[in-house]
Amino acid sequence: MTKRIISLLVAILMIMSLTVGCKKEDPKDRLEKAFENSMNLKTATQELDMSFNIGVPEEEINKNPMIGMFVGMINQAKLKGNFQIDQESFNMAGKVNVALSGMSYEMEIYYSPEKYVVKLPMQEKYMVLYEGNGESLNENKEDMKKLSGEMSKSILGLIKDENIKVLEDEKLDINGKEVSATPIEITFNDEEFKEVIKSILPKLYDNPMFMKYTIENAKRQSILLGEEKSEAEIKEELQKAREELSKGIEELDKVLTIEKVKMVYFLDKNNEIVSSEMDININLKADEETQRPSMSLGVKGNSKIYNINEEINIEMPEITEENSMKMEEMQNKLQ
Repeated sequence: MTKRIISLLVAILMIMSLTVGCKKEDPKDRLEKAFENSMNLKTATQELDMSFNIGVPEEEINKNPMIGMFVGMINQAKLKGNFQIDQESFNMAGKVNVALSGMSYEMEIYYSPEKYVVKLPMQEKYMVLYEGNGESLNENKEDMKKLSGEMSKSILGLIKDENIKVLEDEKLDINGKEVSATPIEITFNDEEFKEVIKSILPKLYDNPMFMKYTIENAKRQSILLGEEKSEAEIKEELQKAREELSKGIEELDKVLTIEKVKMVYFLDKNNEIVSSEMDININLKADEETQRPSMSLGVKGNSKIYNINEEINIEMPEITEENSMKMEEMQNKLQ
């Protein structure tokens, strides 16, 4: 049951990320153009702010004070990120700062068709999460754009007119500049968003492009973990994951209630998304099997995008055997 809950929560965030990228124009039409612009975006800088909230019944905290400490730590956590993105070359570099219990931790992230590496806090070496020759990503670039476009259109097609509205224009401060933007708000209640989940996730698994990309990534990950798997083994694991997720989708009502899903996209005059906001609240029901108490989970996020299609210089570190390690080595250190 716990695996299903985690899969569902990841799926919810994945669906939300698929939609992030005179006479009044229909808001759905404007958003469709905005998502298309995001897919065709060449370069940009993105800032990200996120906060989290967990609520647990007081009687459960009284039973186990450690739960209270964990809840307090998460509720004070703040995540900030700044990324430089080049979608033409598939290069990305950025830093993520996590403020936790009065301490601040910074992680560096570097991504290219050849490597995906991170520099974790208190670690001298880079950790390599992905290695490849770059050919596959470049070959699949148009396919992935097409897939993202199809998923965005599918989600927009499921949105009822009463769930989307245009708000009053706002003046935003984006990287020190005042930008006039039109907010378009999308909201879902419990039943509506569960219908989106039930509709979209099977389409992903049935999409040849998505599965091809997923299998290729899984192959690389297995190599980095020192347990190289065949394509047949990976397909079998993905089929099991699909079955597990399907069971979870069927049991959504037994597992969780979605209190609120709100997304706001801020569009400039060129229908570019210059900012977006996310506000999600979920109630997880108690699970007697795992003795997990009922709890509420909240995620709030804000993203700003600027320097759109401007010249950008992404500096990637030189990765050598001496200054890096694979995931397998990190796992061995933690054991």
